Amino acid sequence: MKIFRIAAPSQAGTGGELRAYKVLQYLGKKAEIILVPPIEYLCRDYAKKNLDLLKKYNIKIPDLVFDYLSKCKFSRNPVSMMDIELKYYSNFIEEVKGSDIVFSDHESYLYMRVMSFFKNKSGIKTVLLNQAGNLVNLKSITWNLKVRGLNLTTLLKYIRNLYTFRVFRYYAKDLDLLLGVSWTSVEELKKLKIVKQDIPSKALNPSLALDLNHYPKQKVEKENYAVFFARLIPEKGIFDLIKIWKEVKKKLENTKLIICGKFYNKKIENKFLSMKSKDVIYAGFLPIEELYNTVAKAKVFIYPSHFDSFSFVMLESLAMRTPIVAYGLPAINEIYGNLNAVRLVKEFDIKNMAKEVTNIFQLKEEDYNSMFDKKYEEFISFYSSWERVAEEEYNTLKLFLNS
Repeated sequence: MKIFRIAAPSQAGTGGELRAYKVLQYLGKKAEIILVPPIEYLCRDYAKKNLDLLKKYNIKIPDLVFDYLSKCKFSRNPVSMMDIELKYYSNFIEEVKGSDIVFSDHESYLYMRVMSFFKNKSGIKTVLLNQAGNLVNLKSITWNLKVRGLNLTTLLKYIRNLYTFRVFRYYAKDLDLLLGVSWTSVEELKKLKIVKQDIPSKALNPSLALDLNHYPKQKVEKENYAVFFARLIPEKGIFDLIKIWKEVKKKLENTKLIICGKFYNKKIENKFLSMKSKDVIYAGFLPIEELYNTVAKAKVFIYPSHFDSFSFVMLESLAMRTPIVAYGLPAINEIYGNLNAVRLVKEFDIKNMAKEVTNIFQLKEEDYNSMFDKKYEEFISFYSSWERVAEEEYNTLKLFLNS
């Protein structure tokens, strides 16, 4: 099997970037992979390092990709960016013609446009892996205002989403197989009528995994604080956190909330810092060992995310035996809903989030430890092998090509 891969892999990344890197490590043993990452990815300071590492795993990367490292381009204008990516990928038509599949690890409208271009030029089958969740709400102005607040950025982002959905839908007619990291991530695209209703589709299972040796191996004594670790953006619930913690403090006094991560917007950072109380500690972007140590010692991970198709950080938190209180988004409920160590409440329900957090803080040690039962152990074991994830993907593609 020969696969032309559109992916932005990162060994030190999270979510989609980490998944791309880990799966490619193993797929290089099973199939011939030609990796051509997006031109936007080539602007990142870690791009060359990750591409060089992947070449050691039998991943073929055209020399022209490395030539573009010094002339990468990026534009916030979605129309301009689509033209930039298309011009870049048009250099690789011959590589596509010699492949069995064009596969995109990311659900961007940009790569859907590129795959449509390749399909029309070569007739090669196209496959998309959707790793985005709660897409239905991105088209709701009410939801956007509740999550991000009333400001110009929110309105511009909403308009941009409407445009990119329209572009994606137009070019998705050339998609041959839709994969997802959860069934929710597959069904949402159909519900939105972005893809054909009868398109062959599958939720990969397992779709992500943990390297368990990266996390504290010994049971860590818990301390009297809660933690949040994810991208510090409104869609991950950073403003909800402030409200939730305010409610928690009405019941609990000697506790604190530690926020770990990186802000991507100075205005959002300033707003967050102006809202937080003294017992909300912003720790910043921590070195990985310090981050894991902080999460492992926390009593609970508060995760009011509004946007997830699986949630890798929830998987990491469970690996460190830190229970979670989260919004019960469809994908999160699908993956984590049966675990005693995960408490789910309705999205935007601040008071019940705070109630569940408080309940976990007040558990006796025996009851706290009982959350990590046999069902938990089986769950962690199932999601403990990236090789199993790669095998699931490889076998799915092989079956698709033979059908």
